[in-house]
Amino acid sequence: MGKILSQLKGKIHLVLGNHDDQKVVKKLSHYFESVENMIVKNIDKQHLFLFHYPIEIGLTPNTYSVHGHIHGMPSRMINQINVGVDSIFTKEKVEFGNLIPEEILIEDLTKRKEEVLNQRRLLSEEK
Repeated sequence: MGKILSQLKGKIHLVLGNHDDQKVVKKLSHYFESVENMIVKNIDKQHLFLFHYPIEIGLTPNTYSVHGHIHGMPSRMINQINVGVDSIFTKEKVEFGNLIPEEILIEDLTKRKEEVLNQRRLLSEEK
């Protein structure tokens, strides 16, 4: 595990998941800037919830669930982004061991924001 972690670049913040053993996490904690259950981050007026599992947060244009857990499956909701190491997003946009550049994430979020707004518009027209 340490061999893999040593290949990663940048400051690493571990978001704990369902298979993370506390003894192993403690042993490897020197690789991480922080170990959290969830991280809330704001980038370019976008509100991000970084959590192991996809969170359903409703159709909110500037709020997103950035997650893993579902492996190669796509996220179910428009404003969820699966950035797990084996996700389509990560495989298409980032080589293993590299950070996801904020500009790539923001570009994807901007596209999703338009989808969220269109979805909200369609729902309001149905009423």
